[in-house]
Amino acid sequence: MEVVTRHRYTANTRQWVRDSVLVKIEARPFAAGAMRECYAMKKLSTFSSSVYRDWKRAPNFVAKRYKKPVARDVYFADVVLQMDAKWLGDEYSKVPGVPKKVDFMQAGVIEFKDRPGKPVLAVEHLIEGDYVKYNSNSGYVATSPLPLAPCGFESSTSNGTQQQQQQQQQSGSSLASAVSLNSQEQALRNTPQAFSHFTFEFTQGSALCVDIQGVGDLYTDPQIHTLDGQGYGDGNLALRGMALFFRTHECNALCSKLGLRAFDRCAPDVAAQGYTSSSSTGNSGTMFRCLNRSMTVANRLRAQRVKEQQKAPFRSQAQLLAQLESAPLRPPAEALVHWEASRLYAETVTLPELRPAEDPDDACSGGLFHLVTAAAKGLALAQLVLACGHMGLQPSSTQLSHLLAAARDSGELKQLPCMALRYTQLAAERGIASAAAALGYAYTTGDGVGLGALPGPQPAQAVKWLRIALAASASADGIAGEGDDTFTTTPDGLNPRRGLKNAATKPSFLKRNSSNGRAAAVVNGSFVGPCIGDDGLAVGSMFAIADQLGTAAEAALAAARSEFDAAAEEEGKKESKLLPGGDRARYELLADLGELLLAGDTAEAFTEAAEEAAAAFKGKLSQRYFERAAAAEAAAECSEGAAEGDA
Repeated sequence: MEVVTRHRYTANTRQWVRDSVLVKIEARPFAAGAMRECYAMKKLSTFSSSVYRDWKRAPNFVAKRYKKPVARDVYFADVVLQMDAKWLGDEYSKVPGVPKKVDFMQAGVIEFKDRPGKPVLAVEHLIEGDYVKYNSNSGYVATSPLPLAPCGFESSTSNGTQQQQQQQQQSGSSLASAVSLNSQEQALRNTPQAFSHFTFEFTQGSALCVDIQGVGDLYTDPQIHTLDGQGYGDGNLALRGMALFFRTHECNALCSKLGLRAFDRCAPDVAAQGYTSSSSTGNSGTMFRCLNRSMTVANRLRAQRVKEQQKAPFRSQAQLLAQLESAPLRPPAEALVHWEASRLYAETVTLPELRPAEDPDDACSGGLFHLVTAAAKGLALAQLVLACGHMGLQPSSTQLSHLLAAARDSGELKQLPCMALRYTQLAAERGIASAAAALGYAYTTGDGVGLGALPGPQPAQAVKWLRIALAASASADGIAGEGDDTFTTTPDGLNPRRGLKNAATKPSFLKRNSSNGRAAAVVNGSFVGPCIGDDGLAVGSMFAIADQLGTAAEAALAAARSEFDAAAEEEGKKESKLLPGGDRARYELLADLGELLLAGDTAEAFTEAAEEAAAAFKGKLSQRYFERAAAAEAAAECSEGAAEGDA
């Protein structure tokens, strides 16, 4: 036995407290996972008046140590992660009438101050019984029947359920009456998945709590995916983790009654629920059980039914156009998830050996489905990729290029000129200057994205889109400003994962906040995680959506998406410049506008075009534009003189 320093995080005050406790820890681990080993530990009560107490009555704990050396900060960040998940669980449990409350184990860190190097371990209470993994951070979703009630939890779980039923019957809760509580197994199965879905909705898509596992209603070792991929360690897979979850998540009755929006899925998503996943192993009396998935007959029939339902949107131009009628100017977070899901499937199409269990043909259908859905939800980048696809052009992304080629070969994607034009219009409306330039060229010539979709040149529309393109390109960042909505996303290859690394230095997302004398993690001005002090102790934390999503939290959520803007803009430019007329310089757009405007405005447009060409070191072209401007002014003067003579 030895005296250690215990560090505990208090969620209510967002502060860390420490004290000294007496512990006994086994020398050998009793269980191990992929990353950590578990040691049996006992802690003597701090209220004991003597150190010589009966250890048999001391509570059982689990001490966890990483197999590979990691920075001390990792242990403290893991605790904050679990406490943030606990806070989300508390918010979920506050929803009136939820059949099962959600709670996470209280976690802490112990520091062996008398050992060389003062090593640290993560600790939490040992929970006896069947250890069930309901979902993972990489898309695993349990669908098999649950085991019997865990040992030691049978009476309390059963009584708790009866009490909840009595309370719900007395209160007449519509939610409770809609969700059947006759089967404890059903409530247990629905609650973990509904809770994960709830965290995405509650945080407005900025975070998703997964890796739900534990005994009964008590969970431990969760993982949180954040939209920007910052914080919460290497298990934070950012947008990819969110896509992996929703690809396999099938909304249950509890999701529906909680009012959670169902995520649009397709047959390949349903089929993905049949892929197995490995779990932790153990050699103790506590059973570590993972619910392996199997592609059951019911799953196959459901997949086939969904597949039949999802064929039409890729083959009917009318349905595709109708799907785009309600596309929002600013895409919601689920649009980004659909984009990432399309990239995930595109990787399988490009390199099938990456996911040998998945059918490349299904991956092609799934990737196209999510790409079309992302575009319908207002994501300009997806709209531009599809515009290229309908014109037979290759997007800049290798994976998406393979996806569209495979979709064309299979007949799921037909080259529809009207769709190419419509997708380009939607992207231009969202401030993509090159898309507006491509439309200006199309309406000027009747060619490009308008080939086959327009009866011929339409000068009035050409002037409109050229003006929009010039206004957008005039801004410093190339996106139309002053009130215009812009899109934000994580483009291909630009998905950040800057969480905790196995390094001696402090992680990049941990920054000192000196304005209030405390330390907190700051991402784009938002408090999202712990800050580790000079002594290695995390001294303050705030979750990004605290204070019930108030004004400050709304700003934090906006900041969490802001870093996508610059990267998405560059990717959008790449895609839109592939369109005919999309890569023209500003002076060329001004010249085209000068050709189209009436004589009174033509001189001004050509003069501006000449100045822009001169700034671009196009001397001869600038001279020609100046000559055209002079000629236009002379023509205008003659026209005015003729008008006065007629008068």
